[in-house]
Amino acid sequence: MHEPVLLEETLAFLAVREGGAYLDCTAGTGGHMLAVARLAGPGGAVIGCDLDPAALEKAERRLEQASAEAPIAHWQLIRSSYTAVAELAGRLPGGKADGILFDLGCSSLQLEDPARGFSFSKDGPLDMRFDPDSGPSAADAVASLPEDELARIFRLYGGERRARAVARRIAAEREKAPITTTARLREIVESVTGRRTGRIAGATRVFQALRIYVNSELENVERAIPDAFDSLKEGGTLVIISFHSLEDRIVKHSFKRLEALGSGRILTRKPIVPDQAELRRNPRSRSAKLRAIRKVTP
Repeated sequence: MHEPVLLEETLAFLAVREGGAYLDCTAGTGGHMLAVARLAGPGGAVIGCDLDPAALEKAERRLEQASAEAPIAHWQLIRSSYTAVAELAGRLPGGKADGILFDLGCSSLQLEDPARGFSFSKDGPLDMRFDPDSGPSAADAVASLPEDELARIFRLYGGERRARAVARRIAAEREKAPITTTARLREIVESVTGRRTGRIAGATRVFQALRIYVNSELENVERAIPDAFDSLKEGGTLVIISFHSLEDRIVKHSFKRLEALGSGRILTRKPIVPDQAELRRNPRSRSAKLRAIRKVTP
């Protein structure tokens, strides 16, 4: 089961209260959501959304089991993008939230399933979509995007120093045969980068960049933050956990704009990161950064 990152810190910044109304915009397998539901109690309400049907199925089982063991908040899971945050918050009692959470990026569930195509540790279809039923896949992007656009994506979203050379090799290889599997893309990328670049595998940055592009991750975060903030009650808190420097930059600057307008008070002058105990327990948390802002009266 996917372990929720920075759980105690998240609950502390959300200041979950009994009877409160909360929205988990990236419910995943329900770790954060269940913890919030327990604290909010039977008088509270929690809505969770996610695009991944497999994750929502696991979350539903988790919450149903917890509900059978002890009273928790009224909860609802919805298959939706977090860009619909305003509509989702409107379903809460009073139409606004006491706290909203975004836990961005991939889950362990997605990374560990070869059929989803997020990881190259095992071979699988080159997919990478958070919503497996909608939109073009990574294979579609690799097949159709111009070489210059591929290079831009690899450089901007992945920080790949050999972006142009990788894009050139992909363009040459796709002329010979379609690139449809994670193993084949890894082979092509590492023929340029080598198997390792410093401490990470040679294909890591390209895979990350494709995932961000395919799911419009940065555009969606930038679009969702103002809507999420508007969906808070006065005194409510928005908590965002990011795993990529570009995401964190968007969150940081969005929060600064809201504070400059007088409508928000930043609660985290520097991002909160996992302590050593969490890093030992959950190495995948190492890139996590948490930022929080409270809605105040201008």
